[in-house]
Amino acid sequence: MWKKSLKIIILSSFAVIIALILSVQLWSSTDQGKLPSKTAVILHAVNNNLIPLDIEAPAFLASTGSSNPEVVMLRENYETEVSDGHSIDLRVYRYSNVEEAPIILYYHGGAFLEGYGSIDTHDNVMRGLAARTGAIVIGVGYRVAPEHIFPAAVEDSYDALLWAYDHAEELGGDPSKLAVIGDSAGGNLAAVVTMMAKDREGPEIAAQILYYPLTTFRDVEFASRTAYDSGYYLLSRQVMLKARDAYTPEEDMWYNPYTSPLEAKDIDGLPPAFIVTAEFDPLRMKGNYTVKSSMKMESQWKRYATEE
Repeated sequence: MWKKSLKIIILSSFAVIIALILSVQLWSSTDQGKLPSKTAVILHAVNNNLIPLDIEAPAFLASTGSSNPEVVMLRENYETEVSDGHSIDLRVYRYSNVEEAPIILYYHGGAFLEGYGSIDTHDNVMRGLAARTGAIVIGVGYRVAPEHIFPAAVEDSYDALLWAYDHAEELGGDPSKLAVIGDSAGGNLAAVVTMMAKDREGPEIAAQILYYPLTTFRDVEFASRTAYDSGYYLLSRQVMLKARDAYTPEEDMWYNPYTSPLEAKDIDGLPPAFIVTAEFDPLRMKGNYTVKSSMKMESQWKRYATEE
């Protein structure tokens, strides 16, 4: 009897293993090519909510970067009133001994939508950036749709720049060394803030870093948007359309350079830009097209696009 039970267990185990192998092979095969098995499993788990995303940041991201045990990485929360009377949250990351340090404004991604991104979801990114660079990193809790449509997010983002400039010295920073960084929707805001600073004769920005930025809301055909819009690579066409409808509900908003930086007629005088795009990303061609457009307009941007 026990031999029969053991045989059933062994056969069942083999069946499970074979099923797992076939499943991984299926998940790895996409219309755009074959994914590494580990990547396929992770993407499948994330897309099907099979794993929690309350992941602890690696220890090295919280490193003081100093042999002096008295030097620690600080995380401080602030609140500031913006131009229309509302208040937004700011989060500052800095070493406890900084003096005349560069200042980075970080604009988080998240499709401009409530529940898709915040200074909390990007906490590890901003802390790691501060730890690795020694700069003061300020995370901007700009208002998002659907409650707050354009131009709330861009005005909040610009007001945060003014706050950083005004409070630079008390934070241990140098107001002449301001940079802006953002990912996805935040990349859009970082690019827009540089234009606003020029247009309004605001603080001078030394550099902008745009991670896979959203650069236009128009219905422009990009190959990457068609190839990778299924949502398997985390961002779907459905979410992109949802973001546009919520953040820019009126079509004329799509042509405003403060929502679609590609609509800007003149980008001369803007700070150098470093643009990073990802291969399996519907936003890839938007980032690459931004580089090509800036080159055609003979701007002063640094023209780099990194395919990862």
